[in-house]
Amino acid sequence: MSNGHTPYHQVFFIGTREKKHFFGGDVVPQPSQIVRRFVAKYDFDGKKTAQLRQEYAHRGAAEDWIFLFFHDGKKPMARVKEENHRFQIFN
Repeated sequence: MSNGHTPYHQVFFIGTREKKHFFGGDVVPQPSQIVRRFVAKYDFDGKKTAQLRQEYAHRGAAEDWIFLFFHDGKKPMARVKEENHRFQIFN
């Protein structure tokens, strides 16, 4: 349970040891929310949600997760890469 966007918000890890998909729900609904760092006023705990986005992006980049972005019609699935403390989105 992440508790960021709403008090009982949950995220899901789907997959095997070789391939892991991450569904961050409304904590990470779009790739742009990983690249841009911001605190959203519509979140239950905006600071925690912003922190969680960075933690998930960092871990996902290190472990080669496939992120599922359900609010993005152009890029619903992508990976994250971290270079020089900045995140990039790629397929």
